[in-house]
Amino acid sequence: MITIRFAGRKPVPLASEIGMETDQEAEKLRFLLPQVADNQSAFLMLILPDGSADALQLSEGMATLPARATSQPGRIRAWVEIQGAGGVAWNSGLLYLDVGDVPPISEEIEQQYPTAIQEALAAAVQVETYLRRVKKIASQLGQAMLASVVDDTLVFTALNYDPEEEEELDPDDEDALITVGQWEAMEDAVEAAQAAADAADARAETKSAIVTIASTDWTGTETPYTAVKSCTAATATNHIIAGLSGTATSAQHSAAAEARILCTAQAAGSLTFKAFGAKPDVDIPVSILGVNP
Repeated sequence: MITIRFAGRKPVPLASEIGMETDQEAEKLRFLLPQVADNQSAFLMLILPDGSADALQLSEGMATLPARATSQPGRIRAWVEIQGAGGVAWNSGLLYLDVGDVPPISEEIEQQYPTAIQEALAAAVQVETYLRRVKKIASQLGQAMLASVVDDTLVFTALNYDPEEEEELDPDDEDALITVGQWEAMEDAVEAAQAAADAADARAETKSAIVTIASTDWTGTETPYTAVKSCTAATATNHIIAGLSGTATSAQHSAAAEARILCTAQAAGSLTFKAFGAKPDVDIPVSILGVNP
């Protein structure tokens, strides 16, 4: 709740932040007004960033801003009027209500991607390096036989060894001498590199879905109403970004705005929504994007 006083006609504070673009929570304002007679009423007059106007009657100095007040970023100009039978008895100076700008969803997703993609590429290069080594050793094994184990070293002797033509398989060539420890270390490295690549792929993964909340899905007899819906894009730990689907009709937009719907909980394969305003009487299509942390 924001409290605004008046020094004469000047509002104090002169400017207040009432939320961010698309906020679903209604902001309450309290005004410490001059004396209002029994035959007078006080109103908060609003001019929204799009140029439209609204007037809210104050009840004991209190006003609850409509949801559309935060539907777009910008500065709302406002003032208070006390009206009586003879017209305006008193009005304040201008005060300003600011709505912050929310970055597009794409920017948030892009912030998640670079690190994960770089990790995946680095892991893929590491995997490819070790796999080339494995192929080389496998090729040598295909042309050689195990002669003996000497000092923890596997010594290969070529079946078709010719000192003059096939020096690459010369037992004195270090490529033909593979220690047991080196072999095990190489296998471990390949497994670790593959695990790193799999983990990086999982971190970079996103899932999307459209969830339709039917008017009959809402439970409860008073606000907030609750609806639990299955969602293939949801896990217990990923980041859920929810918004009204681009296919929504004007009636669905209006119902969603009046309902003030929020996604309040998640589990593997399901999402919980709450309506903090009016219970929707139409189906609401919600676009879901699940981003792994």
